Amino acid sequence: MSTLNRRDVLLFFSDHDGMSLVDNIGLDHWNVTKINDINSAKKAIFTDNHRVGIVFMTRYQPDFLRCIQELVSLGKHVQWIAMTDDITISNPMVRETIVNHFYDYQRLPIDMSRLLPALCRAYGMSELARSIARNYDTSIEKNYILIGKSTAMKNVRQQIIKMAPVEKTVLITGESGTGKELAARALHQFSQRAKGPWITVNSAALPANLIQSELFGYERGAFTGANRFKMGKIEAANEGTILLDEIGDIAPDVQIALLRFLQEKTIERLGGTESIGLNVRVIAATHRDLKRAVVEGTFREDLYYRLNTLHLQMPPLREREDDIIDLAYCFLEKFLREQNKSKPRDFSIEALRVMRVHNWPGNVRELINRVERAVLFCDDRLIAPKHLDLDRRNNSRQIVTIEEARKRAEHDAIHIAIQHANGNLTRAAKVLGISRASLYRLCKFNVEMNENNQAHRKLRK
Repeated sequence: MSTLNRRDVLLFFSDHDGMSLVDNIGLDHWNVTKINDINSAKKAIFTDNHRVGIVFMTRYQPDFLRCIQELVSLGKHVQWIAMTDDITISNPMVRETIVNHFYDYQRLPIDMSRLLPALCRAYGMSELARSIARNYDTSIEKNYILIGKSTAMKNVRQQIIKMAPVEKTVLITGESGTGKELAARALHQFSQRAKGPWITVNSAALPANLIQSELFGYERGAFTGANRFKMGKIEAANEGTILLDEIGDIAPDVQIALLRFLQEKTIERLGGTESIGLNVRVIAATHRDLKRAVVEGTFREDLYYRLNTLHLQMPPLREREDDIIDLAYCFLEKFLREQNKSKPRDFSIEALRVMRVHNWPGNVRELINRVERAVLFCDDRLIAPKHLDLDRRNNSRQIVTIEEARKRAEHDAIHIAIQHANGNLTRAAKVLGISRASLYRLCKFNVEMNENNQAHRKLRK
C-alpha cells in the first residue's frame, strides 16, 4: 500500500505496559499516531483525519475511565477499539464503557490476525457514517431550500439531523419568513415517521371557535350543523407528524386540550366520550416570544415546557449575509424555469450589492417575492435594483462614516465581482475596470481590513 493510500489510526495509551505494547504493534500499512496524553489525544481528533482509534485499557481507575469516555465521545464518526486484559475487563464499569462507547474490543496479548480485520471494518463503518451525514446535509439543502454556507445555517442543519430521529416534541421559533415550516418538514422527512402522514395546521388562520374541532374532530350531532363525523387533524396525523404553526395564537381552552393530549397521548372528539390513543409527533412553530407570553399570562407555562422539549431557532436573513446571494441565484433559476423565460440571465453588480446591504425585514420570504417580481417584470439581460424594488437610499443597516461606507462599498464590490466570476480574478478585474494586479492588492488589503474589523468587534464585546 502506498504512503498516499495509508489510513490513519490513533493509538492512545496511558501507562508503561501500554507503551511496550504500542511499540510492538504491527501496523505497517497504517499511519499511526501514538499519544499518551489525554489533551493531545483530544486535539488530534479535531485536527487530524482519524477514522479509527485504539485505546489501551490495562488498568481501572475512575478518573482514567472518565477521561476515556470523554475522549471517545468527542469524535463523532471515529470508531474505537479497546485493547484490554482479563483483569481490567472483569470490572463492571469497564465493561459498560466498552459496550456504550466502542465499536469492538480485543483481549491482550495482541493478535494481529484479529486486530487488522477489526480495524478495516471499523474504518469502513466510519466512512459510511460520514457519507450518511454528508447526504443528510445535502438532501436537506436540495429538498427544502435550507441552503447556505453561513455558520448559522450549518448549525440549523446539524440540529435537524440530530433532532429528526428523536421522538420528542420540537418548538421552532424565529421571525416570519425564516423557513420554520421548511425546517419542520425536514425534521419529519429525516425521521422514522417519514412514510407516515405529514399534517400542518395554521393556528392563526383558523377562527377561535373552529380550531378545537379542527384539531380534535367531532362526532355527529356534537353541535348545530355537525351532520356527520369528522376526523381531526391530530388523529389524521397518527403514526406521523403534525405541525402546529403559529402555536402562540391558540386560545386558552385549546391550550388546555392540547396539553392533555401531549401528556396522555389521547384525544376525545367533540361530542364524544371515547378516549382515542394516538402515536403522533408534535412540532410547534411560532414567531412570537412564548416566554413573554407566559409572563403576560396569555400562554400556559406547563404547555410551553411540554412543547419546548427540543428547541430549534431559525436565524433571520440579516444574520446570514453570506447566504443572500446564493439564495437569490437559487430563486432566480427556479422562477426562470417556472415562467419559461430566457431573460433576465443574471443580477447586475449593483443589484447584488443592494441585496447584500438590505435589512430584509421579511427574511427569506421577502427575498423570494422580490426575485419572483424581478423575473416577471425584467426584460433586460440583467436584473437591476429597480426590478427588485429595492431603494438604494433606504436599505443601509446602520449609520456609518463616509470613510467606512467607502471601504465597505469597495469590499462588497470586490467580493461580489469575484463571486460573480466564480473566483476568476482576471474576469473579476475586467468587470471592476481595474488591472488584475490592482485587484490582487485590493484583495489583500480588504482581507486585512476585515480581520481588523473582526478583532475590534471582539474587543467591544
